[in-house]
Amino acid sequence: MQSGVNAADEGASPSRIQILQVWSLVVLTFLPYFAIPLGSNTNVPLSSIVALTMLPTAAKSKHMLGPLFLLIMIPTTTTFAGYLTTPGEINVQALIAWPLHVVVLTGFAVAARVARSHLQRVVRVCLWLTVVLAVVQKYVFLDRGSIPFLGYYSTPGYASVANNAFEIANYVRRPFTTFPEPSFMAGSVALACAALLILLPERLKMADYLLVGGSLIAIYLSSSGSGIASMGLLLVLAVYRGRIRVRRAMLLVVALVCAFVLGLSLYGSRSSASNYSWGDRLTSIEAAFRYLVGHVGPFLLGTGTGTASTLYENGTISLDGLTYHSDIPDLFSTFGRIVLETGVIGGLAMMVILMQPVARAVRQDLGVVAAIAGVLIVLIVGGLTISYQSAAWLWAVPGICMGLLASRDPMRGQIDAHRIRGQ
Repeated sequence: MQSGVNAADEGASPSRIQILQVWSLVVLTFLPYFAIPLGSNTNVPLSSIVALTMLPTAAKSKHMLGPLFLLIMIPTTTTFAGYLTTPGEINVQALIAWPLHVVVLTGFAVAARVARSHLQRVVRVCLWLTVVLAVVQKYVFLDRGSIPFLGYYSTPGYASVANNAFEIANYVRRPFTTFPEPSFMAGSVALACAALLILLPERLKMADYLLVGGSLIAIYLSSSGSGIASMGLLLVLAVYRGRIRVRRAMLLVVALVCAFVLGLSLYGSRSSASNYSWGDRLTSIEAAFRYLVGHVGPFLLGTGTGTASTLYENGTISLDGLTYHSDIPDLFSTFGRIVLETGVIGGLAMMVILMQPVARAVRQDLGVVAAIAGVLIVLIVGGLTISYQSAAWLWAVPGICMGLLASRDPMRGQIDAHRIRGQ
């Protein structure tokens, strides 16, 4: 029986509109400040608007809509259930923004399903541009005490670079390119690079290895803790491609040793700096889970979508007895926030929904070791790096894997090919 991916590729070439959607979707994920303000501290990225236009195609393959439906309904249900048991204010803006943030999951599933080659091409282009911009921003501007294009970095829901320009240019000096902060950039680059390696065939070209190397440079320059932790995992995805041979195994060992040495040296330099923030991130997570363990209602149903920052700011989630360097106004972890606001059961269910397609899709092509590396990259970046739910690449990687699984299922692939062909 003809495979699903071949059925789709041969039976239904992407239309110009679909190609435009794919390119717009990816480009806008690298331009998060292109967003629509929603409330006082929330926004809807334009990448989400593009993803909404791709839902009609996803509707022709209903199994791609199921995960999105669950990811939307779980936090909505727990929020209202918590309100009924313990009445309080509901963050309406957050409830509206959440579905618009995670809809990119299905947008990328459609992109991987109907225009895989175009998806690969635009991710390559955006990664190269980000790598070049990171190097230029670091050595041409930040190290000389300036930040170009300050007017770009001003959208509600993200930190205002303009308000902290002096400190960033004279003390922090960590590149962030078109993203709100260095950690946001590092996490997005790591996830986009991982997605590209998952999309590519078993045999990589020299240009692909060069792009991985460039991505590692951008991540290293960012000095992001979990970005550095993901460097070795990216090398596993790049080198461990299905069957492992002696030469490739030796290369992987050398690469992992180098990544470990670089990460260790960076950790030493960051931990001794006055603006050290890795410890504060871990403290914010520890405080959240200490609060959950001590309160039955929030443990089961969560605190409600969009409530984390309020609980930190008013002292409900206490930092007493914990070590931190600066004020902690929020939970600096997207996955941690999901568990806090949704409850342990709902939060873990959402983690399974996101991780399961990554594990399955990567294992089918690249083996168990690569699948573990892919899952760990998403968990590390979502757990320790990106503190914004609008960080589209956090949802893009599971979405891409959902699209690949839909293509590789022979029965679903043939059915979907006929449906998409007939649109």
